[in-house]
Amino acid sequence: LLLDNDGTGGFTARALVPGDARFTHSASWTDLDGDGDLDLFLARYMAALNGKLVLDQGGTGDGNQVLRGDGSGTLVPDDAQLDDAARDGLSFHGAWVDVDVDGDLDLYIANDFGATATPNRLLRNDGGRLVDATDDCACGLAQFSMGVGVGDPDNDGDPDLFITNLGPPRYLQNDGSGAFVDAGAATGLSVPDDEVHDASWGAAFVDVDLDGRQDLAVTFGQLNAPGTLMAEWLAEHEDVVFENAEEQPDVLLHNLGEAGFADEAAAVGFDAPGVVRTLAIGELDGDPQPELVRGGLDFLLVWDPGPTPYDGVVLTLDAGDANRFGVGARVEATVDGRVLTRWMQPSSQGSFSSSAAEVFLGLGDQDHLDELRITWPDGAVTVEEDVPAGRIHLRRGSR
Repeated sequence: LLLDNDGTGGFTARALVPGDARFTHSASWTDLDGDGDLDLFLARYMAALNGKLVLDQGGTGDGNQVLRGDGSGTLVPDDAQLDDAARDGLSFHGAWVDVDVDGDLDLYIANDFGATATPNRLLRNDGGRLVDATDDCACGLAQFSMGVGVGDPDNDGDPDLFITNLGPPRYLQNDGSGAFVDAGAATGLSVPDDEVHDASWGAAFVDVDLDGRQDLAVTFGQLNAPGTLMAEWLAEHEDVVFENAEEQPDVLLHNLGEAGFADEAAAVGFDAPGVVRTLAIGELDGDPQPELVRGGLDFLLVWDPGPTPYDGVVLTLDAGDANRFGVGARVEATVDGRVLTRWMQPSSQGSFSSSAAEVFLGLGDQDHLDELRITWPDGAVTVEEDVPAGRIHLRRGSR
């Protein structure tokens, strides 16, 4: 369903694709071709979680789909965008990310059952057409992928990926060309491979303390918790042995710069042991720090990072066309000689969720940005200087 906002706080529901009742795990917005209209990727799975059904279908999902905005508020299926491998995976999440830093947004698809069905896929954006580049990216992970974190934790200007898993999640560091290196062990961006971190779901890079370095939040939760489809399936298949810890604490890896990363979840109260699935980010209480919202099977948790000695900027955008939130824009902020690179991609991180259309820029011990450069989805550039801390709204052509 698409909920149309009528401008008065009310919503009207309509079908995205009339008559289409396929099972969709997540929806990821972007401006695929830079024309000012929002486009959408739907990551689809199956109508039920049933191991025999997966085997019978050869690991074929319900059919991922790209919908193109036509300028009138209508989304039109563009089935030619996806080849069979991109269409048929058992997909959890699609992340729009400019992996090769050429100015247009590529698509990374996270797939479940990657070892026996379809591994993760990377589709490069070639003038508004998606072309499979999985064979050249070293990112086609064959694992039980659930969610994707997108960010620049090494502060080199290109986007890196963190992919959750039933098993150890993976940090893929961009080499600058759009190919990746598995760098979790080398950088410390990894989660202990132990009995209490079995199933990771949502992941997001975000600067929680506004020191200018992106941290990483990862949510965990028992796969076969009571009431889940997996638990029901296992109850019907007593011959299947499946072990998965009941309590799996969430992880918050604090970016320490050259000193690497340290899990500070327990110290700051982020290590909730509930059955968490999703993760979203937004500024909820009027300060420049992000709050993290976690969703479980029957609960929501809002985590406030608490006091920080640093200040920051919360940036919102308006592209001045149908893409009112500037989705797909590249943000480069210069502060005290450093350039922070972020992207306005609220639905590219996490799992089963979309975050607020906000970009968080930590100032460290400074009180302003020296320069703020926005590259809009169509390639136009806006530059502002001496941007103060606080909430900033930037409309294309004027602040």
